[in-house]
Amino acid sequence: MIAAVRILNFSLRVAVLQRPELDGAPLVLGPVHGERPKVLDRTPEAATLGVKLGMTMRDAIAIAPMCEVISLNPVRDDIEATRILTALESLSPFVEPDADDPGCWYLDLHGLDRLLGEPATVAGRILNLIPSVLRPRIGLADGKFPARVAAGRAAPGHYVMIPPEFTTQALATEPIASLPAPVELLQRFERLGISTLGALAGLEPGALAARFGPAGRRLHALAAGKDREAVAASRPQTVIIEQLTLPDPTASRDILLYALRLLVARASNHPVIQHRGARRVRIRAMFERGDAWEKQIALKDPARGDRLYELLRLRFQALELPQPVAELAIELSGMSAEAARQQLLDGLRVSRKWPLIEAARQLKSRYGASPLFEIVEVEPWSRIPERRHALMPFDP
Repeated sequence: MIAAVRILNFSLRVAVLQRPELDGAPLVLGPVHGERPKVLDRTPEAATLGVKLGMTMRDAIAIAPMCEVISLNPVRDDIEATRILTALESLSPFVEPDADDPGCWYLDLHGLDRLLGEPATVAGRILNLIPSVLRPRIGLADGKFPARVAAGRAAPGHYVMIPPEFTTQALATEPIASLPAPVELLQRFERLGISTLGALAGLEPGALAARFGPAGRRLHALAAGKDREAVAASRPQTVIIEQLTLPDPTASRDILLYALRLLVARASNHPVIQHRGARRVRIRAMFERGDAWEKQIALKDPARGDRLYELLRLRFQALELPQPVAELAIELSGMSAEAARQQLLDGLRVSRKWPLIEAARQLKSRYGASPLFEIVEVEPWSRIPERRHALMPFDP
């Protein structure tokens, strides 16, 4: 038996968790500052007013002016998701978050009957671990996908169980949009007249594989209730987290870059990362008003220390934040051995051209900005030549 825990409209429900007075109000999820202002998610109360996913925020407010707009806060969502994952791991050692559906987790309950009890008892114990304001739903079935479908049919705070012998019949009426597949592929199914999982399961798997490849065969197996994919336990990984609370909230790029350099130096001096580098970096900025901004970066080669800071500095050279930053944090993961790099001897290094530096300073004092530029390395691993280097102002 596998249990699926689903929290629909996860980001909005987490916002309600911090502001309980919004529970039951029509809510709309908007993007972070700098991205296209469109509706990312909406509660059922907002959907009944005509708000649809993907429409612009201007149209959504014009249709339903009483809606409360909530900005996406990835830091807040990640903290709550981690808390729920830790709580679920107290019931089962095999807990897997759904990578494509935020707010969905799978628990492998095989062999835990004597410990956890009957299905109703299991569902009750899971619901007790999650705040009721998040409106969790539980699904129990003999597979991850059937359990997810069952959880979607459950009412908030309740569970639905699909017996193994009735899995195919229970999935037959489910719309094709419930399959974990790209939207383009699901639209192709609908154009072919395949609107339910029962219609998809009635086709020959070989014909689907011939037309849609391995994805077609996999989706056919899911629609027929033959989901044999095991729940993968989350593997513990080494993570280094450093955070810095600024004395005064600031939007100065120079101060933020200095704080970033300090955080990178602290993380690079951690005993865990000695003689190794990080392949994944997550930077979080908590704003003065409580909002947050997050950026995840995957590095081709592991890096730490000054090299890691230079890679981050070049990527955030033109960063514009909507509010003053009150707290900055950095998270390093994916530790591996650093790639060897051949360094030049001191006598062979290119010396700085001091006359050029002095000329740049004089031009800057006369015109207010240096009219000189230099070529810097930005993404040397990129396949596109134009992205490997960038033209940056030469401001010594």
